[in-house]
Amino acid sequence: MPDAGAFRTVDPVVYWNGVAEAAFARAVTAGRPGQVGPLDFVLVHVAVHDAVQAFEKRFKPYHSDIPRPSSGSPAAAVAKAAHDVLVNIYPAQKTTPVIGLDAIYESYLASNELDADDPGVFVGQQAAAAIINLRTLDGRFPPLDPRPCGPGVGDNCIFTGGTAPGEWRPTESFNLPPGASPPTPPARRRATRRWPLCGSAKSRPSR
Repeated sequence: MPDAGAFRTVDPVVYWNGVAEAAFARAVTAGRPGQVGPLDFVLVHVAVHDAVQAFEKRFKPYHSDIPRPSSGSPAAAVAKAAHDVLVNIYPAQKTTPVIGLDAIYESYLASNELDADDPGVFVGQQAAAAIINLRTLDGRFPPLDPRPCGPGVGDNCIFTGGTAPGEWRPTESFNLPPGASPPTPPARRRATRRWPLCGSAKSRPSR
C-alpha cells in the first residue's frame, strides 16, 4: 500500500485499490471466503467510479448520477467512497490501531492537505451509500447448507466435486492449507448476476 502522502505521484484510485487489497488480505486471514474477493473489489471500484464521474462527467455512472459539485477535490471523493464501502464490507477493521480504515482515511486526508469537510467528501459519501444500498442482501452470503451438494440439496451446499463424467473432482494436488476456502458453492453465482453492464453505452464517453 503506498504511503498516504504519495498522492501527488500516485493516482488516488491506485492508492485506495492498495488499501482495499490490504484490507481484503486481513479479512481472509480472519476467515472471510476468498472467493468473494472479486465482488468486494467491484463494490469499491463502482463506488469510486461514480464519485469520479460526479466531477469529470466523461462516462456514464454505474448507479448514481451525482450532480457535479461547484468545488471540491476528486481525490477526497475517491477516498471517502472507497473508505465507506470498505468499512461496510470489513466493519471489524474500522478502528483497528494504525491499520484501521478510519486511521488510513484520516491520514490520507491530512497528508494530502484535504479537509474533512471538502465537498468531494460528500460526493464520495453519496456514491458509497448508493452502492451499499444497491448490494444489500445481494446473495453473496446466503445460509450455508452443511451437507455436500447432491440430489435434494440446495445449491448453497458444500461443493466437494464428484466422479461422474463432466464433474469436477479433487486431485492429489488439491490440498487446501489450513484456513483456506473450499470450492465456491454453486449459489454464489447468483450474487454476480446484477453486475454486468446492460449494454456498451455505459462504456462510452458522455456526449
